[in-house]
Amino acid sequence: MENFSLRFAKIVGTPTGKSGSWVHIFSPTDEQKLSQRGHLLAVIGLDNFTGEGDLAVIGKEIISRLQEEYYGGLINKPFAQLKNAVNKVSQEINEGGDLSLNLGVVIILGNLLYAVMNHGSQLRLFRQGQLQTIFSGEETGSGYLKNEDVLLLGTEEFFRLVNQEIIQSALISSSPEEVVEILAPVIHGQADGSSAAIVSKISPKEKVISTEAPSVAKPGKKLKEKIIALIVSVDDRLKKRLIYLRNNKEKNFRSQKTLFTVALILLVILGVSVFFGMKQRRGSDLTGQAAVLLNQAQAKREEGEALKTLNPVKSQQFLAEAQNLVKEIEALGGQSEDFLKFKEELNRLLVGSLREHELEGQPFFDLELIKAGAEGKDLLLTEEQLIVLDEKQTAVYEIGLTGQKSTILFGGEKIQGAEIITQAGDNLYVLVSEGLLRGGKLPEIKVKKDETWGEIVDIEGFTGSLYLLDSQGEIWKYPAIEGGFGEKQKWLQQKADFSSAVSLAIDGSLWVLTQDGQILKFLQGQKDSFALSGLNKPFFEPRALFTDFDSQNLYVLDKGNARIVVLSKNGEYQAEYHWSELNQAQDLVVIEAEKKIFCLLGNKIYLMEMP
Repeated sequence: MENFSLRFAKIVGTPTGKSGSWVHIFSPTDEQKLSQRGHLLAVIGLDNFTGEGDLAVIGKEIISRLQEEYYGGLINKPFAQLKNAVNKVSQEINEGGDLSLNLGVVIILGNLLYAVMNHGSQLRLFRQGQLQTIFSGEETGSGYLKNEDVLLLGTEEFFRLVNQEIIQSALISSSPEEVVEILAPVIHGQADGSSAAIVSKISPKEKVISTEAPSVAKPGKKLKEKIIALIVSVDDRLKKRLIYLRNNKEKNFRSQKTLFTVALILLVILGVSVFFGMKQRRGSDLTGQAAVLLNQAQAKREEGEALKTLNPVKSQQFLAEAQNLVKEIEALGGQSEDFLKFKEELNRLLVGSLREHELEGQPFFDLELIKAGAEGKDLLLTEEQLIVLDEKQTAVYEIGLTGQKSTILFGGEKIQGAEIITQAGDNLYVLVSEGLLRGGKLPEIKVKKDETWGEIVDIEGFTGSLYLLDSQGEIWKYPAIEGGFGEKQKWLQQKADFSSAVSLAIDGSLWVLTQDGQILKFLQGQKDSFALSGLNKPFFEPRALFTDFDSQNLYVLDKGNARIVVLSKNGEYQAEYHWSELNQAQDLVVIEAEKKIFCLLGNKIYLMEMP
């Protein structure tokens, strides 16, 4: 969809003393920015304004900052740049006190769509007569657009005031202006200033509109009409010929032969007509109940196919519902040609929606090239190296990501029994029996083992501080200070159940993976809402969890199923990678931007490249 046009229409609520709303549509005149950054659509709602000054000034400043942050540089990829811009603007507003920001931003770049929702804003898609919410709340995502798609981007308050039925009816209109004409009175009749929406339609740039009414004939109807017309024509000619023969009493052999030929042609044509009629009947010979179920299944399949790229999780849900309806039809004995064809197409879509990939790890590095008998226990990713802790040989190795240059960083008796390694600031730290040992030429204990510790399951460094995951239900924080670490702090505001915890990851939030397949999210010391969705098969003996500040997703090493599962940070299933050897893996790290997964298996590191 390179040649397309965008049509927009806006709805903005009536401002009040405490709330206001804005919409912003921007297309850069600079060709380079337009080709690399695309068109920006944003809806903004502000609530709880109690400060001095003009609320409109704040709204305009948000627009200015958003545009500046997104279009200000062309180094990062558009999606990453958009998320950074929205996060930065949101943080700036949050620093201002109790003012509540509701922000939804969409980028249209070619046939690609990028979306970042904030605090209840929503993006809905109207495609082929179907309306779907594709992103809402705190969701981010991307997908592909099609010609004639209609997008409705709105604040939380807009969707609270306008119900689904009104929106569905309005979007049937042919233009965004007509949609707004229907929806605007609902908003303007409400005393709430934070409602805002943008209606946009994707259309071909050059669209030839025929002056003739389009034919609505069903497939095969035109052929049937031609056959009937031909039969009538032949029949008329046959009648005329018979009258002529009767009146003129011409019964010679030549006339009889002509009559026989015409009659034969008529019979052949009638046979063709009957054949097509029988074929059509065979295609729809389901019983009444089965036919109703097939119609429902077809609708579900169409919804799932429409959301395949825009919202994979919901797409898979719709396709699964269609499959359940197929099973009901089969139980009723439905075996029509239409049904069998539909079933085959649905199975093809289901296979694609699962996003399961068979990958084989490629050998990246053999640890025995560094030290005979080496065997990795824990794997760590730094900016340019992989760090491996070898419990068996009591050593820590460094392997370059490029060139694979390797060395022994430190080791010996001081790290005897060590199983966990992490980085905080510029230093590496190993958990040993005496506490946390800082690695280097002169390794030394920087955090002594505390008598209140239970079993330390994992440790992570973040912004220079150390976080210790304790199976007794605590996360201990050791804040960074000059020359070391400050006193131990309880990071959690209340204890959690970490009795089966196996792995810890930090990206600003703290993520805990448990042996029974749960992923727990914590933010600012409190448990945050997080739920898995779309996972085709439950975790079985998960071993490690990876994410970091630069990653959009969570990566779970699921040993029992010999796979790596990719989840969004909203808990939505994204993909999974199968390799039979993963049931022997100890750990994994990921460079998401380069689509690389490094897995530690005994004395070897393997590389898996994501498609």
